[in-house]
Amino acid sequence: MFSNIGKKLQSLALVIFWLGTIASVISFGWLFIDWSEFIFLLGIPVGIFASWLTTCGLYAFGRLVENSDKLVEIASLQNSITPVAVPVAPQPAVNYAPAAPVQAAPAGKVCPNCSNVGEGSFCLYCGTALK
Repeated sequence: MFSNIGKKLQSLALVIFWLGTIASVISFGWLFIDWSEFIFLLGIPVGIFASWLTTCGLYAFGRLVENSDKLVEIASLQNSITPVAVPVAPQPAVNYAPAAPVQAAPAGKVCPNCSNVGEGSFCLYCGTALK
């Protein structure tokens, strides 16, 4: 009864759509007898659109259930696969010692607050006035 519920929800949405379409044709045909053909010609497409719009959610939910069942199946297959050990080549040793600092003469004014070098009257990093 509850197996393959996604397909059953999609089928139910299609049945409801067609019943709504038939009901809109019949009901607006009844109005055609009493009123005018303008309402009949306008009412049929509106009724079909309303029927389609009301069943979109049910059909989409059926697709969602169906896709989630497929995802569960794929996950169970992936969990049953035994991992294979892949040999890893040894990496060469890397020397991370810092290089000797190079002392260069500053090309501008040195900020007394953050020690950055700037050219203008204010430090671009902290905003302190340069002397």
